Amino acid sequence: MRDRAHAAPAALGQGAAQVGVAEEAADRSGDVVGGERIEEQPGIADFMARAQHVADTIELDFLWECSPQDEFSYETLARDYFGHAPSAREAAALLTRLHGAPMYFYKKGRGRYKAAPFASSASQTHVSPGARLDEGVTLEGPCFIDEGATVKHGARIGPYSVIGRQCWVEEHATIERAILWPNSRISQEAVVRGAILGRHCHIGRNAVLRSPSVLGDKTVITDFSHF
Repeated sequence: MRDRAHAAPAALGQGAAQVGVAEEAADRSGDVVGGERIEEQPGIADFMARAQHVADTIELDFLWECSPQDEFSYETLARDYFGHAPSAREAAALLTRLHGAPMYFYKKGRGRYKAAPFASSASQTHVSPGARLDEGVTLEGPCFIDEGATVKHGARIGPYSVIGRQCWVEEHATIERAILWPNSRISQEAVVRGAILGRHCHIGRNAVLRSPSVLGDKTVITDFSHF
């Protein structure tokens, strides 16, 4: 069992979680999970409400400690966490919890995740070998910068931030308590605090995006905008 450092609030990302999990459950309609068919539930909304009730009882620190160090499927983690083959409701509950905690778990593919690397120090920073950071970049842990990301001179990556694969953070931009999914771009002197950005988002120059904000894929915030 691994030590757990202080992590970002579990509530970060819950707005996006329900959408992603509902899509996952809908796509899996008719699948058998733990002996139950998702399609046999009273309806997707009711099913997700019941799954959320179970998800609220899942303690994130313990879930993180139970998770493998390597990439894993949510079904495998659900089996380990609950101690038995999970029911459809339990599987959806755990997926909800994973989806809503991007500072604890990074989504690596459909139904697959990897635990965040922060383990021993609240000030720890983790930069993937394939990331590129210019001189003059400021990192304040805990934060994580994934493969292929670029952070330019004068940019600041603040605590509880995740910079996804192939993201581009330009000069003197500030990212703090924010999650950037892959291929997003933050322009010069923009500020992103307490927000979650989907894939291929673009934040314009000198724009300010504050909490609570959740942007869908390919959202564009124009230069000098304030939200």
